[in-house]
Amino acid sequence: LTAAIDTIYGELRGESLDGRFEARVAGPEIELSAARIAWGPARVEASGDAGEALDLAFDAEVPDLGLLLPGASGSFTADGRASGPRTTPRITANLEAEEIVTDAASASSVSGDVDVDLAGPLQAELLALGVGVAGRDLDSVRVGLTGRRADHELRISASGPRADLALEASGGLDDGGHWAGSLDTLSLRADTIGAWALEAPAALAVGPGVEFEELCLRSDPARICAAGASDEAGIRLDATIDSLRLERFAPLMPAGYEVEAGIDAVIDLDQQANGAVTGSIDLRTTAGSLALPRSDEGGTLLLRFEPIVFALTSADSGSVGEVDLVLTDSAGAALVRVEGEIDSPFALYQPQDLSALDSQPFSARAELAVDDLELFSAYALPRWDAWGSMHALVELEVDEAGALTGTLAAATDSMRLRNTVRQEAYLLTLDPFRLDARVGPDGLTGETDLAVSVPGSEDLITVRGEIRMPELTSLEIVPAEQPVDATLSIQVDDLY
Repeated sequence: LTAAIDTIYGELRGESLDGRFEARVAGPEIELSAARIAWGPARVEASGDAGEALDLAFDAEVPDLGLLLPGASGSFTADGRASGPRTTPRITANLEAEEIVTDAASASSVSGDVDVDLAGPLQAELLALGVGVAGRDLDSVRVGLTGRRADHELRISASGPRADLALEASGGLDDGGHWAGSLDTLSLRADTIGAWALEAPAALAVGPGVEFEELCLRSDPARICAAGASDEAGIRLDATIDSLRLERFAPLMPAGYEVEAGIDAVIDLDQQANGAVTGSIDLRTTAGSLALPRSDEGGTLLLRFEPIVFALTSADSGSVGEVDLVLTDSAGAALVRVEGEIDSPFALYQPQDLSALDSQPFSARAELAVDDLELFSAYALPRWDAWGSMHALVELEVDEAGALTGTLAAATDSMRLRNTVRQEAYLLTLDPFRLDARVGPDGLTGETDLAVSVPGSEDLITVRGEIRMPELTSLEIVPAEQPVDATLSIQVDDLY
């Protein structure tokens, strides 16, 4: 039987389609005399035997990669041959690409040779020059594969002015498509995180999920280790961080910001298929310092902090967590204190499954104390000098019926602000500021008051406000749908 399609024509994505197909069929054997299709400037041609035993040559040319990948650019050519049994063929190919640009990466040129025998040896080499990926410019990226389907080695290397990578892995692919092997070597150097190297080979398996045994990277004195798995049943991660200094991430910090401290952490987490997260996180820093650019008079504001503690444990029987932070000035005087606690008889949930918390009881407490408001004048209130202190406390509780109760209280002591306008200094005194809010069976109620004066005078400005949201009695209520009753009065006694 001889079959021929003289003309294939049409249009796809605004480009014309044109092609021709001619073949001779004798039982399971198919001989392609000619097969050609053109899509705009792109073309693909093939000829040869395509039956039980393959002997098929092919050739492709894509002058504009945007035809295949909308938004991409560059050109691509490939030619090769498929031979041997149809179920386990041998494929040889050569490919060339120029000026490739996609959303994920770019390369000035790509070249490669592939010789893959699914029943025998495998060999592939790929070289990309002038590569851009993840905001990094690399001189070259090289990928090599040698061995056989059941026993092969993969090598990847990349080099550039700001980063280098070398990776070697070995393993095999079974008939079910599952790959098992090990990550044998890994070294990474980047100007943002320093130089890291794999301590010892780590077992790795892929398909249908991913599983890896303890994998440790070291960059003296720091050490990061992790083991875990991800499949349909969920995600498991066990990790430790030892002696990781934050100074090594200085290139990632915004201009004018500097941090000096060490971090140690132990992470043991399991995420179940229903979104529940069980396990623990214990993160602690050493005492350290944080330098911020001053917004009032230029220069740098230096803050010190005592060891920071963040601990969280989540289990089927409940979750507890705490955070503790103290900031001091360069002389050691306390500026900011933050304390927080959370307690729930249920496990935590990943963020996209927070709706599951609607009927789960929990309690939370957070406390903020700013002992010296000079921090605000240096960073948040440019051109002002500030004195005083502030304290805030939030306590929330949700019972098993979903009812929400709690309080929010914030207050300052007698706060003073000084500024200079038209070469005349103005000193404002704020009487103790108060903000109180409560939520319970009657919804949310709150009030605030503030009085501002200058030395030797009565109040210049007084502010009083109240708010009521009677239906805010649980977390299930959407605030945008809440009725609100609010009043605010402002009195200015001297507009001068």
